[in-house]
Amino acid sequence: MELDYTRPLSTSEYYSPPQHQGGYFSPEQQYKGITTPAGDIYALGATLHHLLTRRDPRLVPPFSFDQKPISAYNPAVPDSLAMVVMRALNYDPEQRYQSAEEMKHALIEAG
Repeated sequence: MELDYTRPLSTSEYYSPPQHQGGYFSPEQQYKGITTPAGDIYALGATLHHLLTRRDPRLVPPFSFDQKPISAYNPAVPDSLAMVVMRALNYDPEQRYQSAEEMKHALIEAG
């Protein structure tokens, strides 16, 4: 399947995600093919987790971020920052930040 990157996706569009990106996809995108802004928040959380821990989410069991705290990989990460990242990685999209703006404010507050 070829994707048209010039056309924005609607939140109800379904597609089969490439498997090599698995660690960055939200659960709802990975298993149901549903793309939403909450999925983008999850992907940002996965990226930040990767940067802070040096643990590539594509190389570990899916959705296992909560099995070990960020501080176990990198004790220099403040708890306030780890909490922001972990909220972005919540399995339930309703429990994640509801916008990039909301997450931005949380990151600023985390210092």
